[in-house]
Amino acid sequence: MKTAKDRLLTGRELAAAQTKEMGLVTEVVEPDQLAEATCRKATLMARLPREMQQMHKMYLNRGYEMQGLRTATDYYLEQVAIMGAQPMPEYAEFSRMTAEEELRAALDHANSRYEELDGWTSR
Repeated sequence: MKTAKDRLLTGRELAAAQTKEMGLVTEVVEPDQLAEATCRKATLMARLPREMQQMHKMYLNRGYEMQGLRTATDYYLEQVAIMGAQPMPEYAEFSRMTAEEELRAALDHANSRYEELDGWTSR
């Protein structure tokens, strides 16, 4: 929670390895290995009976709901909707750059405002 809050309040990014350490992702692969890793994961998932997958998914989702994740997710989606409805030039520029260029360009542009801070790094 501390790391997530730090990143949200400072705008610093998480490296792929950090997301794995935090449990946000289960696997980190090099870009040139992504298609192969995705196919491998899909093949593993396809071998489980669909009914078993549905039961496991319902069980896990219920556990998250009991921990309040659904409420937190609903609140987050409300905030995203509010941000989209309010005129915020930075948000509009970030969205435009992401759509027209790429996410990396938008992140680099957003991080450029912190470049003069000593010791600050986006990662």
